[in-house]
Amino acid sequence: MDTATSPLDPFTPGLRPLNELARELPQRLSPPTLWRWASNGRNGVRLSTIKIGRTVYTTREEFSRFLIESSQPNHPEPIPAEQHEATESELRRIGYLSVEQN
Repeated sequence: MDTATSPLDPFTPGLRPLNELARELPQRLSPPTLWRWASNGRNGVRLSTIKIGRTVYTTREEFSRFLIESSQPNHPEPIPAEQHEATESELRRIGYLSVEQN
């Protein structure tokens, strides 16, 4: 489940090209890494960007938000009890679970 963020506004203060941001970071990252995070995301979170012409931009604030959110552990949604019981019943019916198992 990707956490898609709203695209940045072209008039957002502090827009930085991804190439520039990659060079400014204390731990240098390659620009393709930032592009991949914008395209595919990391741990279900995408880096918000805006493309103006041929250049892709983001902000330092957006990059900070991305790092914090993408560093959080992913916890799947719990399965509702009704769905769990229905699944167990179906598995018993087709023989994957014996009747004695809970």
